[in-house]
Amino acid sequence: MELETTRRREAESRQAETAAQLALLQAQIEPHFLFNTLANVQSLIALDPPRAERMLGYLNTYLRASLARTRYGAGTLAQELELVGALLDIAGMRMGARLQVAVTAAPELMDWPLPPLLLQPLVENALRHGIEPSIDGGRLEVAAERDGERLRLRVSDTGVGLDPAASGGVGLANVRGRLASLYGGAARLALRDNPPHGVVAELLLPAANGAG
Repeated sequence: MELETTRRREAESRQAETAAQLALLQAQIEPHFLFNTLANVQSLIALDPPRAERMLGYLNTYLRASLARTRYGAGTLAQELELVGALLDIAGMRMGARLQVAVTAAPELMDWPLPPLLLQPLVENALRHGIEPSIDGGRLEVAAERDGERLRLRVSDTGVGLDPAASGGVGLANVRGRLASLYGGAARLALRDNPPHGVVAELLLPAANGAG
């Protein structure tokens, strides 16, 4: 009985620590995106109120999805894609024709268990360091596919290309930290060039309980 109580306390302690780490990572990732979005809304209120209202609607969707994802330690690919979709809707309003987007995922993968803060930071990173700095903008593609018993998530852009500073930035470091915490050495994040220019970020995740 005493051993069982000790194990339960240890499990609760690990869960609390994981929740605290997740909250910290979320706080590190979101400010840039939120501040930029709110600044855009503020500038649109006087110039184009309907557009400002639409952007606020997208932001509301994003915040709802984000809260749902970070409240729990687990979720699904469908939930993560909802969050990413709202993020891309907002980016599309800000960048207009400079941003083209494509998201592809097989319906049978939508229930695949996926922890938060793995795919979203890769999309935000591609926008911030790839597409936005490019004069002509570019195309951003998000794809999910099955690779045997694993899930392959790919975020590719046709932006300005690999930046050594960005590849070691907070967002990617957080993703690598989450992967190590959740999967040990069974998952990986790889970055490569996307010729003729741009970057491909690829996550390879093992099947979790309930996936398959």
